Amino acid sequence: MIVGLGLDVVELSRIAKAHERFGEAFAKRILTADEMAARTGRDPVLTLAGCFSAKEAAVKALGTGFADGITFQCLEVLPDPLGRPVLRLFGPAAARARQIGATAFHVSLTHDRGMAAAVVVAEGPPPAPRMAQVASPCSGCAGAPGGPDLLSPLPSCGPDADPGLWRGPGERIFPDPAAKRRHPGRRPRGRSS
Repeated sequence: MIVGLGLDVVELSRIAKAHERFGEAFAKRILTADEMAARTGRDPVLTLAGCFSAKEAAVKALGTGFADGITFQCLEVLPDPLGRPVLRLFGPAAARARQIGATAFHVSLTHDRGMAAAVVVAEGPPPAPRMAQVASPCSGCAGAPGGPDLLSPLPSCGPDADPGLWRGPGERIFPDPAAKRRHPGRRPRGRSS
């Protein structure tokens, strides 16, 4: 079950200007020590923009933004052996993830046409099944005393069923838009005789 979703887009030129102006101090503010070590041999602007965007998307998925003690250093985005980005949380960010019930994070990054973008999905366990609360059924309702049997077919089932109807999800019946119905005594519209 999705418990959080975040999206962020950043201009590469904005990150390049900040990196040019502040140098490694800017990189150290955005990246953890492991992220700094992993960026060797890669374009520093693309790495910074991707991590910046992923971390912004992550705090949106957490529903906090950079508040309540959550900083860039509380989040880490590193590639797995296949190159896919993996998000790790520390300190207040990890506490917030537990609070919202997040047990896994999915990250997608892209760089194109002067932009970097990231989507983060926070996933939690599926909700517990809920029992429907049923009011006392009327006598015509399925399962009610004197009502139809729950296992009996609906009137639209079987060899005598109306071909213009089809069974949809659940117990609802929907008209089939593809079925051609002819109405006796009516001429089709748009034709002259």
